[in-house]
Amino acid sequence: MYNLGFLSGVIHHQPRNGIRRVCHVVAAVPSMSEYVEDQVLRKFDTGDVERVIKSWHAARDGEVLESFDEDGSVLQQAGSFIAGLDARNWHEVDEYQWAQGLEKDFEVIRDELEKCMKQKSLEKRGNNIWATAVKEEAMAYGPDWRTLVLQDRGVWEPKNSKIFKNTVKILKKHKVPSSEVFFARQSPKTGIKPHTDNTNFTLTAHLSLRVPKDK
Repeated sequence: MYNLGFLSGVIHHQPRNGIRRVCHVVAAVPSMSEYVEDQVLRKFDTGDVERVIKSWHAARDGEVLESFDEDGSVLQQAGSFIAGLDARNWHEVDEYQWAQGLEKDFEVIRDELEKCMKQKSLEKRGNNIWATAVKEEAMAYGPDWRTLVLQDRGVWEPKNSKIFKNTVKILKKHKVPSSEVFFARQSPKTGIKPHTDNTNFTLTAHLSLRVPKDK
């Protein structure tokens, strides 16, 4: 919930003829929702961000999008969404040039990860190495789901991105439009349960580094 807040104050003027004048001032302070919307509209033309503003209003009002995928088997629930987008379970690699680039360079990423995993100093040098899930929905992905974060909300983690500099270099080379990047690991024979990450406008891509030969 967002509320409109107020700042109030009293201005005292110097006495004149023995009379002190007092002016009580009440100034409206925009809510966080209004502030964010104002900053977006200052930077972009209204027509270019109309869907974004509508999405922001829906999130502010607590709206939840519920829609089934193309074959009607999986329900997509999103508390942060842009209306009108298709719910798709799978996307083809050929649709995204950056995905094709990552697929070609996966061995470099795999080798760097396995090399770093052998270093006993990794946990001391890095930050939150193989952290457990903190959100309930993340815990539902599968047993013992752990991550090693390189980027979060568009910001590169300074320690971890320095350790995995080749991986970061590849991501930047292929201009991956990422907001979040991490290595993930699970116990053998577990898998990932279907999930939507509570949003419908962010594409989650998994680059497999070690896959059983029969898969």
